[in-house]
Amino acid sequence: MQRGFVFVFFLECLFLSVFASISCAGDGATLGSSADYYKQLITYITGDWQAYGEIFTLLQGEWFWKIFLAVITGIPAVFLLHYSPALPDNRGKAF
Repeated sequence: MQRGFVFVFFLECLFLSVFASISCAGDGATLGSSADYYKQLITYITGDWQAYGEIFTLLQGEWFWKIFLAVITGIPAVFLLHYSPALPDNRGKAF
């Protein structure tokens, strides 16, 4: 069973490397070193994710704390509103 997983893993790695080399060759790019190959492969896989850094920084500095505050106050408030009618109404009566 374990040999089967290892075989499938290496087969998938081989397939992905062939696919990446074919897709990079279709761009007309010539790869000189392994660093160039890695850079093009990562660019192909991730796309232009670095363009979203400014948006993430804005969200992290401005909105994450507000959302977190709303969650940690909202969940207990909803819990209390939901279960407060079910609390026993003793008003001095013995059980």
